[in-house]
Amino acid sequence: MSKRLVSLDWLRGADMVLLTLIGPIMWGVHKTWQLPAGLMRQFTHEWGSLYLWDLIMPLFIFICGAAVPLSLTKRLGPDGKSNLAYWKHVCGRVAMLWFFGLIVQGNLLQLDLKTLYPYSNTLQAIAAGYFIAALAMPIRSRKVRFALPFVLAAVYSLPLAWCGDYSMEGNFAHRLELSVLRAMLPCGSKVLEHGTWGYTWFWTTLMFGAMTLAGAASTEVLLDQRWSARRRTWVLFLAGAGLVVLGGALIPVVPAIKHIYTASFTAIAVGCSMMLYAALYYVYDVCSFRRCMTLPMLFGKCALAAYMVNNVFYGLLDSVGETVALKTGRILAEDLPFYRSLIHAVLLVLVVLAWKNFKSMSKIPRPDVAERKPLSNNSEG
Repeated sequence: MSKRLVSLDWLRGADMVLLTLIGPIMWGVHKTWQLPAGLMRQFTHEWGSLYLWDLIMPLFIFICGAAVPLSLTKRLGPDGKSNLAYWKHVCGRVAMLWFFGLIVQGNLLQLDLKTLYPYSNTLQAIAAGYFIAALAMPIRSRKVRFALPFVLAAVYSLPLAWCGDYSMEGNFAHRLELSVLRAMLPCGSKVLEHGTWGYTWFWTTLMFGAMTLAGAASTEVLLDQRWSARRRTWVLFLAGAGLVVLGGALIPVVPAIKHIYTASFTAIAVGCSMMLYAALYYVYDVCSFRRCMTLPMLFGKCALAAYMVNNVFYGLLDSVGETVALKTGRILAEDLPFYRSLIHAVLLVLVVLAWKNFKSMSKIPRPDVAERKPLSNNSEG
């Protein structure tokens, strides 16, 4: 399973473009010209909501899982078992994502343990799900691997149903979150004063793992050579549709809440991700459609760089955008939010493009190194 899927890069990039470019520009337009409230609600999070913006993070976690069979299978030993090199790669990846997550939303750069959030970011959720998927990859039985997401979802969901309610502060995941934070944070920590805004991470790791495993299973289905490409596409699409129906049927009993990834919300989010993945696979990998690719593919191949630059330097990009907007013409104060967000987006694209070119240049071997031949065993010196 070493084939690179164009659809996977495109999907990752499209999700990142939505997060870092389209969303901010839409808010800039709204602040300038007042778009319909119903439209802008799609770019917000609310407790119990099911908006477009609620699907961005689950899609990222799903995409990470979808890449696992392509990246980790080839790192297993000849016997299909994990080895030291396998776990060095996995742990290095997890540590890197966790570290970046601490920078983005964990206040790590403040260098103050009293303000540090140990677990509070999408990158850390991806890292946790990735680690769980890495544990599952050496399992030989495909049936067991495919069943694991449902097992994890069930284990996660039962305490939510039996030990509390689905309110923001009364649900099991939130109460466990606070207990863990109180146990691990130093005295005088300001994290508990600020609160978690209803988001949970520690117990919800089980659901992050379920979504990652669902993504991995999706790629395994799409690359199963026993079926035709059309059949593989339909199998995955219909499986996703089934999850959406299941999630909708659960809503009267289990509310769809993104903050704590309830079973109904997760089923709908994963189902939508599967259907989108299947459709894009057929368009880009089966039919070899190659239009509308430039921006999504750029951000898809440099997703982590785009995410870090946008989040760590958001204020700087905004300030530069405002300065450029004010110095390029007669811009009314009420029009500034749109131009600032537009220039911000252009700057981000230029930075990501520069990073991509830098990566490409760093991979080109130097002529003197490429042409140097290894010494034979009987060479002198």
